[in-house]
Amino acid sequence: MVSTARIPHKVNLTLTDATKMSILLNTLEIKKAAKYNFDAEVLLTFALSVGYNRVISNSFLTLKTKLHITNIPEHLFINGHLKKYGKKIVSRFTIEEPQCYMNNPSWLHYNISSKTKSDYLYILGQRSLHNKNRFIPEHYVEDRYWKNPLIKHSDRIITLILEK
Repeated sequence: MVSTARIPHKVNLTLTDATKMSILLNTLEIKKAAKYNFDAEVLLTFALSVGYNRVISNSFLTLKTKLHITNIPEHLFINGHLKKYGKKIVSRFTIEEPQCYMNNPSWLHYNISSKTKSDYLYILGQRSLHNKNRFIPEHYVEDRYWKNPLIKHSDRIITLILEK
């Protein structure tokens, strides 16, 4: 049984079995807000994992180092997805229509390319909110995604190895 925790105005988290937190996503909303920039996609996904109106970093350099990204696109601030208050960078990004979820955002900190992380975000997006398994059929994604190091592909199944 899944119950949704309602946060006034914006919903980003879900409670499963009263203990496990899931981060609600919509990969298309993330990609559009990021203007299909891989670093921006990673950054916005991280912002969702931290939560709305929360400090995500105290400096640009720390944020770039933490997420292993090369730049922080200015349009994220211009469009209001991120806000700078003194030395603090605050998340203002929300998902309007959740369609998928993740349980483990640790991959955002891995020292792998933003393109690889963006591909993993796409793969996560193929699992619906109602699918509580950590695997999806291989035909849900094109074969170019099958070699992503954050998944295991075998027997016509893609296993999301980081998800619990």
